Amino acid sequence: MPNPAFGRLLTSVSQAASKLDIQFLYSTIHHPGPNAAHQLAPPILPPELDPASIDGLLLHGDHDGIDIQQLCQSKPTVWLMANRRPSPCGDQITPNNLAIGELAVDFIAKRGHRVAAFLSLGDWSWAFDIRGVAFEHYAQAHGITATQIFSTPPRLVQGWGPDLVLAAQELVGRLLTLSPRPTAVFLSDDRLVPAIEAGLDAAGLRTGPAADIELIACNHESAITGFSRGLLAVIDTRPDRIGRCGVQQLLSRIRGENGPRVCIQTDPTLRLMSPSPTEMIEHTLADLTPSSPGTPHAVS
Repeated sequence: MPNPAFGRLLTSVSQAASKLDIQFLYSTIHHPGPNAAHQLAPPILPPELDPASIDGLLLHGDHDGIDIQQLCQSKPTVWLMANRRPSPCGDQITPNNLAIGELAVDFIAKRGHRVAAFLSLGDWSWAFDIRGVAFEHYAQAHGITATQIFSTPPRLVQGWGPDLVLAAQELVGRLLTLSPRPTAVFLSDDRLVPAIEAGLDAAGLRTGPAADIELIACNHESAITGFSRGLLAVIDTRPDRIGRCGVQQLLSRIRGENGPRVCIQTDPTLRLMSPSPTEMIEHTLADLTPSSPGTPHAVS
């Protein structure tokens, strides 16, 4: 099951391609699923990925078990969003995960918190690791005691289902052992919100403004967070910007722009949850330039 933000990403790619008069073909690489030994079978590449019929590739998702190197060598390639592990080839357009951590800290610092925690899914995405490091670093600069907690990596990473529930239960259990207990918690991904709220509620802890624990999450997937009672803010990774930037970057490569691989980081936005689900208040870091499509960084 794709996460809700994927729809925003795909829509922005389609619109940008149409605007630039690029023929856009959407295709899915199918995974047969785990076998009896809980091992993933080799993925099935769709026939549309015939190098003779395409000029470039926009890729999204995990690449475990896929001969991506061969695909990348045949055509210009740009990865969109972050993968479970860094991509082995091609350019990449990602959210600025350092800025995500900074936005979260800036929010909780202004609300007067002195003890905080970052809860994340272990080995689900290298981007979560960067968010955690950034959160702890900027928290220390604000005089806030911050703790990173990662769940035990599952045998198979699945975006939804038992793995997610078990991870949330583990994270809540470890959070409750901290002393002093954090009054602010930053969740690495919106998918954690329902299970974390349920776990805290079962432990007798209230979430919400001025409650026992104030929650902030990341991705702005309203299909998930819209039902939250205790979430104060979400950080929008802006998949729409990532999609547009990815199309522009791929087109430049198709037109012959050479140079080292680059990772372009797009600026996130913090959105305050309001009593009305249709109303949001946006905030960006003062030292980021909203009009810029992103910050390029060379990748070795």
